[in-house]
Amino acid sequence: MAKKIILMGILAIALVFAMTVLGCENAPEDDGGNTITITGITLPDDCDAPISSGYPVRCYITDNVNNRLSVAGGTGFLSVGSDTVTIPFEDYKKPIADKPFENEPYKGKGEFWIMLCFMKKGTYDIQFYYTTGKALSEFNLNSNSPSSAYDVLPKYNFSSSKTTIPFSQFKRH
Repeated sequence: MAKKIILMGILAIALVFAMTVLGCENAPEDDGGNTITITGITLPDDCDAPISSGYPVRCYITDNVNNRLSVAGGTGFLSVGSDTVTIPFEDYKKPIADKPFENEPYKGKGEFWIMLCFMKKGTYDIQFYYTTGKALSEFNLNSNSPSSAYDVLPKYNFSSSKTTIPFSQFKRH
């Protein structure tokens, strides 16, 4: 009888251990905010030479047609020889109080227009818009006003904190 009690005790401990292991779920990691990864990048010929960190690539997203204010954005660095960049987003509407040039990580979802910018002569003058791969001529853009693009271009639905879009879905303005 004593052996059966010891055996039952061992089985009970094994059962508790198994339930503990199986019952635990991995909590999602909070990495601080949303990111966008652009794959298959072909650098424009007139892009500035890389700096020590690589080629700076800036991304802006907006949903505000009237004021054309960016909701979020950020800068990533495309390594020399790579065709992929990951850009962390900052929330432009939530500055960090004690850091005047920094914003909180952006964690929003929704549909936004996207603009990618590459450096030319020290400024982000090379602009690419998300077009689902269509030529810009299909959207009747005003070539004198890059902001007119937001009136006619498609939006991208950001439904996850990590988004990947091929560069072929963007066209240069």
